[in-house]
Amino acid sequence: MPRGFFSIQFGGYPYYYHNGLFFSFYSGYYEPVFAPIGIRISMLPIGYYPFYIGPRRYYYYDGVYYRNYNDRDNEYEVVDAPLGAQVSVLPKGATVANINGEKFYEFNGTYYKEGVNSKNEVVYTVVGKCGNVNNTDENVAIAPRMGDVVSALPDGCKELILDGEKFYVSPDNTYYKAQAVDGATNYKIVGTGSAKQ
Repeated sequence: MPRGFFSIQFGGYPYYYHNGLFFSFYSGYYEPVFAPIGIRISMLPIGYYPFYIGPRRYYYYDGVYYRNYNDRDNEYEVVDAPLGAQVSVLPKGATVANINGEKFYEFNGTYYKEGVNSKNEVVYTVVGKCGNVNNTDENVAIAPRMGDVVSALPDGCKELILDGEKFYVSPDNTYYKAQAVDGATNYKIVGTGSAKQ
């Protein structure tokens, strides 16, 4: 572990924190993990970015969002990404997801869309969330293709509301949209996501 780390008990498990990075201990090793929602720290990481959504102030650092816990100035809680938040840099490890012909970026279940702000600067806006997406390689006999229609969603799909539309995302990052055909509901593949940003 780097010097200056400190340990935090959360949800019955020990975590270790150092300047924006969270670690957990597995099989004799410290491994980096996603910051769990609800964990609290006493000092924001160096290089954090403050912003407001309405009257509430948030802080952002490399894919993790914080806000003051109970309005205390020395306690910050990890929170879910607020819809509408704009950041100037995508988190490291964000992947490209092409859904319904549009390009998005996904990181740990948070979806960003690239745009330009009022100062003509490139920004990435949080436009969708579906929780923690498990990006695992799975062996499949026939890889699904854009435009394919299936009668049932694969196991492990999560619901995703993106720009006001409902989609379903599978564990292998295939995106489906429900459609009604002859009175029956089926699901069309409208996007995929795999390329590292």
